[in-house]
Amino acid sequence: MKNVKVSLVVSFLVFCLFPQGVEAVSPFTAIDSIMQGLKADSSAVSKKLPTVTVEASNITHYADRDVVHITRSMRKGARNTAQMLGNIPGIDCNYANNALTYYGSSNILILVDSLEKSADYVKELHHLRFSKVDVVPNPTGKYANYDVLINLHTKPDYTGYEGNVFQQMSVRPNEDNGNDKKFSGDYSSASFTYTKNKWNFIGRYNFRFLQSEKDNAESTYTNHVNRLQESTTSPMSFTNFFRIHNTYWAIDHQINKNHSVSASYYYSADAKDDYTYAEAERLWLDSGKKETIGKSGVSRINSDRHTLGLYYRGRSGVWNYTYDFNYINDGWTSDKNYRQNTGYASDNYFRNHMDYVWTKSEVNRRFFNNRFYFSAGYNFTWKDYEQEDRLTRNLLSEKCLPP
Repeated sequence: MKNVKVSLVVSFLVFCLFPQGVEAVSPFTAIDSIMQGLKADSSAVSKKLPTVTVEASNITHYADRDVVHITRSMRKGARNTAQMLGNIPGIDCNYANNALTYYGSSNILILVDSLEKSADYVKELHHLRFSKVDVVPNPTGKYANYDVLINLHTKPDYTGYEGNVFQQMSVRPNEDNGNDKKFSGDYSSASFTYTKNKWNFIGRYNFRFLQSEKDNAESTYTNHVNRLQESTTSPMSFTNFFRIHNTYWAIDHQINKNHSVSASYYYSADAKDDYTYAEAERLWLDSGKKETIGKSGVSRINSDRHTLGLYYRGRSGVWNYTYDFNYINDGWTSDKNYRQNTGYASDNYFRNHMDYVWTKSEVNRRFFNNRFYFSAGYNFTWKDYEQEDRLTRNLLSEKCLPP
C-alpha cells in the first residue's frame, strides 16, 4: 500500500463590520498597518527603565500597639534579646547591664507569648528564638502601672541553646576608696539556656565582691538619759567587705499556646564584714568630767538562702489564670564585738532562721474592647522566725523578725 500524506489546512476568516458612512478597509491592510506601527514604536519598547527598589516596613501600627517583625538588620550586632530590643524605635539598651528604657522610662514589663517571665532571664536569651514583638505603650487593666508592655512571640518548634559569660571589675586609681583599696569590686556571671520545642532549661551563676574604706567626719552625740556627750576627736575609720554567690536553676514547659508551667530553685550565700575604729572625747554633763577613749567594733553576717518556686500561667477564652507558690528557707548568723580601751567589752553571737511561704492565685479578663478590666484573686502568706544564741543554742525570740 502506498504511503498517503494527508495535510490539514485550517483557514481563518476575519469579518470586519463597519457602521454606515465609514469606508471599509481590507483586514489585511489593517494588519499591515498594525505591524508598521509596532516597528515604529520598537524604540519605546526596548527602552531600559530605571531600577526601582521597594522596601516594606517591618512595623505595623495599630490603635493600641505596634507590631514589630524582627528583621536581619535588627539582629545584626545584638548579642541577646535585650540588645535586639534596643534596635526598636523608642527603646534603648545599656549594653553594660542589659537595662532597657522606653523613651527614658525603665518602668517596663516583658512578656513571652503573653505570659509573664523573669525579665533578667528573657533579656539573656538569643533573639533568634523570637519572630516578632508587640510594643504596647500605656497598657490598661492588669498592667496599667507600667509605661510600656513588651510581648515577645516565639517561633514555633524552636530548638537551640545560648550561653553567656560576663565579668566587670571596678578600680579606683586614687585613694577615695580607702588605703590599698584601689580594687573596689568585681561582678561575674555565667548563664546557659537550652530550648527544645516547648521545653526550656535555664542555669545561672553570679558572684559579686565589694570592698571600701571610709573616714567619717567628726560628730557629736548626746545621751540625755545618761547625761553623756560623746564627740569623735579623730575621723572614724570604717572598712567593709561584701561577698555573695548565688545560683539559679529553672525548668519551663509551654504546654500549648494557652498554658505553661515552671519550676525554679535559687540558692544564695553571702557574707558581710564591717570594721570600725574611732577615738572619742566623753563629757559627763552633770559632773563635767572628761575622758578620751578608743573604741572599735567588728560585725560579721553570713547567710544562706534557699528559694523554691512553682508557677502556672494560662488562659481560656477571654479569661486569664495565674498561680504562684514560693517557699524561702533563710538562715543567717550575726556576730558583733565591741571594745573600749577602758576595758569595757560586749559580744553578741546570734543565729537567725526564717521560713516563709507565699502563694498567689488570680483570674482576670477584659471587657468592652479593653476599656474595662476585672480581676479576682487570693494571696496567702505564712511566716516563722526564730533567734537563738549561737554559742549556747538558747532560744532568744520567736514569731518576730529580730532587729
